[in-house]
Amino acid sequence: MNYRKIARVVCLCLILVLLCYLLTKKTEKYAELSKHTLKNPNYAILFTMYNIPERQQMYEDVLNYYVNDLKFPKKNIFIVDSSGNGVDTKYVLKQNQAVFNQNNLNTPADQLGNSTWFELHSLFFADKTLKDLKNFDYIIKLTTKYKLPGIQKIVITDNPEILLEYRNSGNAIRQWTNGWNTEILGIKSNSFNKILNELWEVENGNLEHRLYNIKNKKDRLILPKLINKTKYKRAVGDHFDYL
Repeated sequence: MNYRKIARVVCLCLILVLLCYLLTKKTEKYAELSKHTLKNPNYAILFTMYNIPERQQMYEDVLNYYVNDLKFPKKNIFIVDSSGNGVDTKYVLKQNQAVFNQNNLNTPADQLGNSTWFELHSLFFADKTLKDLKNFDYIIKLTTKYKLPGIQKIVITDNPEILLEYRNSGNAIRQWTNGWNTEILGIKSNSFNKILNELWEVENGNLEHRLYNIKNKKDRLILPKLINKTKYKRAVGDHFDYL
């Protein structure tokens, strides 16, 4: 057996695998964090929530952080609340609140308990109701349980259509199989309705899997690693130290 020949073939295969990895990695573009806080970021934060009494303290704690600690511009802060309650205007301007009661939706029997069905309805309602969202280049949807000190330092370049959560990138510890986390998701404002419709039209699957199905067709940018300062647990009982 010609061991030298085998060794050369193995080395060549390894080089090819490495080149494929590097070429694939180049297709993913990463946003950076500015060294300084952006006074007028070109993006709005759209907080999603279901503001029932047992969650009110958490939501107010998170919103208070962005308004009073981080000093994120109040005009850039929006909510969509599917409980019908809304939040105090000391946190979010009245005109920046899209409020409805999901219990009044004509929900198909097979969608009862389907969080993705309700979340997409919330986002469609926000798109229809919050006209001032269009004043910003990007809309960053964020679940209202994360305090992200770096969120006012995101530098968005190259005019991407979607901004993906860092957690699922090749630099992350844990990756989904055929899914991409959506605790935070940025969408170009003039593509917001179109992207929502594309997510809606994906048959079955939760929002994470639907996003995975459409992301490769989009000009995308992966958000920087955003440290989370809270310990609020997700529905599955864990919490993320970063997004």
